[in-house]
Amino acid sequence: MNRLHGPSGNTRRNPRDHLLASLERYRRQWPECGETADRILEFTVAGEDVFSRACPGGHITGSVFITSRDYSRVLLVHHKKLGLWVQPGGHCDPEETVYETALRESAEETGITAESVMGDAVFDAAVLPVPAWRDVPFHWHYDIRYLLAADTDAVRISAESHGAEWVTLDEAVIKNPEPAMFGAMEKIRRLQRGEQPAGLQLL
Repeated sequence: MNRLHGPSGNTRRNPRDHLLASLERYRRQWPECGETADRILEFTVAGEDVFSRACPGGHITGSVFITSRDYSRVLLVHHKKLGLWVQPGGHCDPEETVYETALRESAEETGITAESVMGDAVFDAAVLPVPAWRDVPFHWHYDIRYLLAADTDAVRISAESHGAEWVTLDEAVIKNPEPAMFGAMEKIRRLQRGEQPAGLQLL
């Protein structure tokens, strides 16, 4: 699986700088998503430690939509805490860029080998409410989403999930009818039709 490195191959990027640059590029490539991008940009600039779970009110998270190579199916996991079918993803480790977080979580939650479709370009973004759970109060996930592709192999179910399934794009929005899921599936349909945003190179 692709990992993110700096120009030398070893130099790590500053996670905040990397995210700010990625969101600015995302706003240009997906102008219809500018309002969400602006909200996450404002949060990232204003916050002290926006990648930490300890950040008051919410934090940055990273996730991936893993599609079949023809973009006809997507891999979802049934999250134990949320009780929802969602794409693989989770919280950032210290000094990780959110892209690295998304790749790590993808491997940990599914066990499959997936390849980046757009490099570290942001595919989608959403601000999601997270209900209170045990001693964790209500907060927001400022979720940065990337796009990977893989063969539809058997999936390993992680301890954080009740199950994992390859589903069609129509089935995905039935399993999770939230607007954020619907918007992401519409973007994948555009790729199915051979459409892609200006300035975005698919790998």
